[in-house]
Amino acid sequence: MPRRFLRVLYFVLLLWNIFVVGILIAIFRNPMWHGHLFRFSYRVWLNFLSMVGSTGPGFLSPVLVSLLSIVGTMFIIGYIQGLTVMKQHWIENACIGLVVLFATMILVYGPQFLWEVAKTGYEDHQSMVQQVQRLQPYAQDEKRFQHDLAGAVAKADHWQDAFNEISKGEIVPDRILNPEDTDRLHQKLTDYARNSGDRRYSTVAIAPAFYEDQESSQLALQLLRVFKESRWNAHWETAHSKPLMTRLNLSPPVGIAIYTDDPHNQGTWIMWMLKDVGVDSYVAEDTPEGFHGTLLCVGYKQNFKMVSP
Repeated sequence: MPRRFLRVLYFVLLLWNIFVVGILIAIFRNPMWHGHLFRFSYRVWLNFLSMVGSTGPGFLSPVLVSLLSIVGTMFIIGYIQGLTVMKQHWIENACIGLVVLFATMILVYGPQFLWEVAKTGYEDHQSMVQQVQRLQPYAQDEKRFQHDLAGAVAKADHWQDAFNEISKGEIVPDRILNPEDTDRLHQKLTDYARNSGDRRYSTVAIAPAFYEDQESSQLALQLLRVFKESRWNAHWETAHSKPLMTRLNLSPPVGIAIYTDDPHNQGTWIMWMLKDVGVDSYVAEDTPEGFHGTLLCVGYKQNFKMVSP
């Protein structure tokens, strides 16, 4: 009877191994499963560690201690009773120790790990169900959404065509600071003027690159007002010097060119404060020799003719 029972148990284990190998082969032959299976296994492992109140190294440390204890025990037996006695039963003793260790771990941690597998699978399923429930109303109204989207795209194209017709090909509207940007720039300029400690660091001149350009002049006047209200010593430059005018004619600036004799401090700070409120600016590298002070030179805005193909 015991032999027949052991034989049945052997066949059960063999069938189980064949079943596991079949599953592993199926997973290996479906690469699309690998990422999902890895993420699922990783979540199970993290949940398991949280359940036992440990970490990866903390969980493995007792296992290593037990294995080293078995090895150490064999050496102590050999030292006390001699190598002959140790060699007689060392394989048997080591196998017994390993079997007891792994059997104990399976009995203690196996149910907990299987529970986390089921729990994580259930949580993933619940999350997917919630996502499906949330998306169901959108799926039911998909045709209406597609129709509304097509109408919105048509209106956007219509207004874009109208804007291009009016603006003669310009890709950006006139540069005007909205109230929120004006307040933010005012606060930054006020803090800078208060913390700079030297009046010359909060002194600037402001002017358009070409006074006949209406859009540049309007932005320059708006900036002048904001700088003055922020307690800066800001003034309007009525005319450019001849060396600067020569450079502007040779290479008209796009955005705000900051000409300054202090490019690494005042010029850079002003540039970043303007960029923070969406005003395109840069510290000019072609400042004329002998130039003194700081000038915010408001150049053209971009349009289709100025964009490289």
